[in-house]
Amino acid sequence: MHDNVIARIKTFFLPFIVALLLFTAIYSLLNWWLFTHLAIFPVEESVLDTMLPLVLAFVPAWYWIWPRIALLELRHDRSDMLYYLVVYIGLALPVILTQHYIRNEKQTLLQLQTMAEISQRPAEAYQVKQWYVAKQDASVWTNVSIEGKHGSLFVFSMYVTVPVFTAPGDTITGKCLAWYGIKYHTSMSNRLSDEEKGARCDDFLQRSWQRFQEKNVYSCTYLERPGYTSERANFRNAANLNKRYSYAEDILLLPMRQPFAARTGGLLWWLLSALLIFSGIWLMVCLKTPLKQPESKPVISLAQRWHPATAILCWFIGSSLFIAGQHSPGPNELIFWGASSRPLLAHGQWWRLLTNLFLNITALQGFYIVTLYLAGYILEPVIRGKRFLFAWLLSGMAGSLLSVMVYPDRLSFGASGAILGIWGVILMFIFRKKFSQDIGVILLYAMAVAGLVVLFLILGFKGSSDSVADMGGLLAGLMIGWIYARKLPDKQQEVLPEHKNA
Repeated sequence: MHDNVIARIKTFFLPFIVALLLFTAIYSLLNWWLFTHLAIFPVEESVLDTMLPLVLAFVPAWYWIWPRIALLELRHDRSDMLYYLVVYIGLALPVILTQHYIRNEKQTLLQLQTMAEISQRPAEAYQVKQWYVAKQDASVWTNVSIEGKHGSLFVFSMYVTVPVFTAPGDTITGKCLAWYGIKYHTSMSNRLSDEEKGARCDDFLQRSWQRFQEKNVYSCTYLERPGYTSERANFRNAANLNKRYSYAEDILLLPMRQPFAARTGGLLWWLLSALLIFSGIWLMVCLKTPLKQPESKPVISLAQRWHPATAILCWFIGSSLFIAGQHSPGPNELIFWGASSRPLLAHGQWWRLLTNLFLNITALQGFYIVTLYLAGYILEPVIRGKRFLFAWLLSGMAGSLLSVMVYPDRLSFGASGAILGIWGVILMFIFRKKFSQDIGVILLYAMAVAGLVVLFLILGFKGSSDSVADMGGLLAGLMIGWIYARKLPDKQQEVLPEHKNA
């Protein structure tokens, strides 16, 4: 009995703890080193702290823990999904809480004598003895977003920015030292008529402006200088509407009423609770769930059932669709999340050629997941995961580059070019006879590729996709397929299991 408990802990529990600690430590280190210390390129804090851990937690769960669930004797066929979910949340939630805790804990509070010192002393929070807010010169930006399940909420936001100086006499310079920001927002049912929404928004604007006029802007414990967030872009839009003042430094200050020591809230306790709860649940599962007997159905590992590169890419696309479905991003949010365009690339932001591939926002783009999975099922066993991933990335980047060259003012995003590039590789393999020689199979592949090409182009011309990116991805895929086909030995022509007996 004692040996059985130790064996279960070694087989199930310890790998979970090791995966959790490694994932938390490695992700936290890379997050700080790449995006805080080196600041290689700006990424929204919510993406780094929440969205990316949610996506990446799939990798250690799938690679280390999920195959071990197949060793358990489950009472119901669908019970394994509950076990998968416990492992996934148990890995993702502690990492998310850790990022939020680190970001809040590392904030520093500086004491300034005058607001003029702020540009030479960067920090996350300030307490200033001498400063002046030109409340009479405030500027306003409004924003509308559709949120909630199935887009049920209409959210109307009002962003107010006010120029900040050291003293009232500094207002004659035409340049402010920073911007003081306040946000007001309200929500209503998205099913209301446009007239009703407009009336409610007008009433909210008037009441919010009255609240701002009555507000004591100096009544705060400290001023927070936020990082790279989507809210920051809206405050910047409000500041740009100010016709009287410009700013030399892009400094936004938000008034905070709570004490600086309370900035982390109960994050540490939430983190410890999450670690204990999910570790305890998984330990009970490991000790109480019976194991499969030798005469039971043979265990098939996930590595045999899934194609890793295809599964990971489908997960990324599905995650971006889910996140976008909750926020309904506009042009500013798309740029913030990594969409590309010619002006952005001209300013040296070449990394957007990569990030825009993982930005899919429409329900129609969910079709990409199906087509990518089919392509991966056919191609990945032949060229293996690394080459498959390289072909996907290179085709997508080539399509994005061609798109911004043809359309100088259009935002480019989505994975259609990358996926069509994979089908281009398949098409080249058909021409080079790298698949089964069965005529019916070849015709089936050819019809699938031709149908997808036509469908993607139709969607592109109707505005649902980017036909130029699709064509660029397809051409790049054909070239990559030609290179791969030259190096692929003929003995792999029968690699697909369902075609071995053809």
